Amino acid sequence: MVADNKHCKICKPEKRIDTLPLSDRQRNDLKNIAEAFQYSKEHKPGLNVLISATNIETAVHAAHALAAQCELKVKVIKFGDMDNFDQAIRLADPVSQGKITLMDYAFSQTTGEAHLLLIVDQNGVIEWRETAKHNDMGINLSARSVVTALLDRLGHYPGLCCVAMHECPNTNIPLEFHTHLKLEYPPEEMQIYQWEEHLKCGAVTGDDLANLVEQHPMHIVEIDSIMHRASIQSLIEGKAHQLSLETVKIVIERYRGKNKAPVLFGRK
Repeated sequence: MVADNKHCKICKPEKRIDTLPLSDRQRNDLKNIAEAFQYSKEHKPGLNVLISATNIETAVHAAHALAAQCELKVKVIKFGDMDNFDQAIRLADPVSQGKITLMDYAFSQTTGEAHLLLIVDQNGVIEWRETAKHNDMGINLSARSVVTALLDRLGHYPGLCCVAMHECPNTNIPLEFHTHLKLEYPPEEMQIYQWEEHLKCGAVTGDDLANLVEQHPMHIVEIDSIMHRASIQSLIEGKAHQLSLETVKIVIERYRGKNKAPVLFGRK
């Protein structure tokens, strides 16, 4: 990964659509979006994609895989850096070398068509329903102003832009986006296999894992993260070689809440 500066990173994508831990249908959705981008390049309007998931890393991986499919590098900027209340962040314009905002730098035409522009809402700040309200003061006003500016730039951007965010609110997405890819949990058998890989040395049955997936569906990177945290917890308890399903469940409830995740996806 090469850093243009501490607020923007440019990298060659390593993820590929066919290896993403998603359903076949959603992999095909990504491939279809790549074809739509090729069409948009010929007709000049650009293509803006909203990618949401219960796990932000999963959404980011999907954007990287889309870039690879389109044979583009990825230009990554955190929305939290754009959401800067005092507008202190200024970068050198690639053409004039004058100081410009991070928002203007992100959508610079000189690099817009060479990269997939990926804006990551890591902290879950974006709320589309509030972009038209401007009567509150403080940080929330700043966030809404930046969202308004973001949508304005998207409406004129000639390249491929993805905004990755946590679960999107149950509202209509802005018209500036051409599509919304809401990433579902992977198939249950894929989740069970990942748990098996982590817990294969423990006394865990297939029924135990099936119940775990039914009660707590997750993306694959979430499972890996939970297992890492459970391993740390086990070490703290002096049980380094006795990682149990009970410890895993305790960690899940600590970070996700008891039965917080609905059983909606991953059935097929």
